Amino acid sequence: MRFLLLLLVFLSGKLFAQIPNPGFESWVAGNWQLEPEGWTTSNGQVLPAVTQDNDSYEGIFAMRVDAVNDGLGAYGWAECTIPIDYIPSSLDFYVKAGTEFGSVNVSISFWNNEFLFNSFEWNSGSSIDEWTYISIPMEQNEPVLTHAVIQVDAIVGDLVAGTAWISVDAMGFDGTLSDEQVVVNKDIQIYPNPAADRVNIQNFKEVIDYVSIYDNSGKLVEQKRANKSYNQIDVSQLPVGIYLMVATLENGKSISKKLLIVR
Repeated sequence: MRFLLLLLVFLSGKLFAQIPNPGFESWVAGNWQLEPEGWTTSNGQVLPAVTQDNDSYEGIFAMRVDAVNDGLGAYGWAECTIPIDYIPSSLDFYVKAGTEFGSVNVSISFWNNEFLFNSFEWNSGSSIDEWTYISIPMEQNEPVLTHAVIQVDAIVGDLVAGTAWISVDAMGFDGTLSDEQVVVNKDIQIYPNPAADRVNIQNFKEVIDYVSIYDNSGKLVEQKRANKSYNQIDVSQLPVGIYLMVATLENGKSISKKLLIVR
C-alpha cells in the first residue's frame, strides 16, 4: 500500500493534500474547550468561539465559529495547516451563517515556508439559513509550495454592535461533494468541458429528470427539464468560471460534475 501511494505521488508529481477532519466529526479536549481535531482555534477560558454544531450538513457535527466580543468588536476563528505542493482547482464546503452588522469568511493561503505565495477567499455579510454549497475557484499554476492554511472567521467591527457566526461542513478540494445522494458516476458524459456556448450531457444507465447548474457561491443559475438520457444546455450567457452541474435522476439520486466555462 505504501509503495502504491509513493508510486502515485511520483507519477503525478503532486503531494495529494488531505484536509484534517474535513467533516468535523472528531473533537478533542483543548486547554479550555473541546476543539475540532487537527484545527487550532481562538477559544478562550470563558466564551468559546468554536463549538460543535449539531445541525450538521452530514454526520453528527459541523464546526461553528462565533464572533466573541473582545472589547474592540468581536472575532472568532479556526484554522488548519496542510502540507501541499500544488494549488487545487477549488476549495469546496457547505456553509450556513448568521450576520447582523458583521461578516463571515473562509480563506485559503499558500506558502513557501514563511513566504506567502497566494490566497483566495469567500465572504458574506448576509445570513445563509440553509446549508449551501460553496466552491472557491483557485488559479492554476506551478509554484514551489510547502503548505497551505485554511481559516474560517466570524467578524464584527467595533463601530456598530452586531453578531456573526458561520458553520462549515464537508470540506474538500477539487469539487468534492460528500452528500450521500450525490453519486460520482463514470457513465455520465459532459462535453465539451471546458465549454464556451453549449454543453452536452449524456448518461447511459439512468433516466435524467432535470439538470441544474450552480455557481461558486452555491446559487442556482440554470435549470432545465431533461429529455431522458441526453440533453444540451445553452451556457453562452453564463460568465467565465467554475460551476457545479447536477443531473437529478428519476430515482431521486443526483450525479455531480464540475463544469468549467471559458471564452
